[in-house]
Amino acid sequence: MKRTIQVQLFGMDILAVTLFPSNAQSQSAPTQQTTMSAETRAKSDSDLEKKAADWIAGLNLNDAARVRLKEAVAGHLKTIRDWHNEHPYTTVPAGINPVTGNRFFDLDSQVIANSAMPVTVHENLMSSCVIRIVILQQQHH
Repeated sequence: MKRTIQVQLFGMDILAVTLFPSNAQSQSAPTQQTTMSAETRAKSDSDLEKKAADWIAGLNLNDAARVRLKEAVAGHLKTIRDWHNEHPYTTVPAGINPVTGNRFFDLDSQVIANSAMPVTVHENLMSSCVIRIVILQQQHH
């Protein structure tokens, strides 16, 4: 039961990063697309790899599975970061929130832009052999 909860929490962490990435452009930046320098990309990659390793460290996995899972999760986080940087909130046309009647705030536009991410991004991670193996290992321990 405890391991199932860990796997579910792990999934929620990935969902939170998907919806609100820390490495995406600032909401106050009115740029249409964020391009990263090689140095910035390398630092961001390193940060995402560390984040993935931290998440996975608490799971009861052998070293080989831990490395494979870290690579899969870090790759997923990088895909999400790149997608967000290529589709900033500023690409959402100005509009009015139909519930409140107020103009869209930057956060509204961010949620709309995030919701346009292809479902295949999540499906690719969840259907990977690595994720399936790790989840099965967790359920059988």
